[in-house]
Amino acid sequence: MWRGYGANGHGAAIVFDTDNISESADSPLILAKVQYASTHERLDWIDQKLDVFSDLLKAADVPQDKFYIPVHSLLDRFKMFALFSKHDGFKEEQEWRMVYLKDQDTNNKLANMLSYAVGEKGIEPKLKLKIGYIEGIIEEGNSIPHIVNKIILGPSISNTLTLMTIKRMLEKVGKSELIDRVVMSSTPFRATV
Repeated sequence: MWRGYGANGHGAAIVFDTDNISESADSPLILAKVQYASTHERLDWIDQKLDVFSDLLKAADVPQDKFYIPVHSLLDRFKMFALFSKHDGFKEEQEWRMVYLKDQDTNNKLANMLSYAVGEKGIEPKLKLKIGYIEGIIEEGNSIPHIVNKIILGPSISNTLTLMTIKRMLEKVGKSELIDRVVMSSTPFRATV
């Protein structure tokens, strides 16, 4: 993942302790572990859900003017499957994802955090989530020091000088409790040019 997500080995990975993250029941943020399966298994899953849906729909005798309700539920389920499933070739990542469902942010509590990022693909929308208590969204106690387990320096920058500099930076920005959690990557890595 360093090549794809870590500035070609020059970035850092922040490891969160998901046991320490508490969510509000009605939060538009969903935190979940990614499920891995082969392409064939994932397509089979979709086929099975369509078969079950079809059987339930026949048995329920849904009026035509209410047909959109079960269809909407099915599409929602497929959306969640797409967001939280991945090809099993990536299973060593043991990835977790946090997804913002804007349509469920009925009070627009996170609307001011909708922003943008400039990347390789140009300008893209981004949610720049401020970690901390947000009434009805994120429970109290979800502070950076509470949820960060480790900060791993990318393999291209894993050296004593960078390690000392990052620790100094954490001290200067008032996050000294994270200093002992900074480690260097031991991943063998050759950066691409």
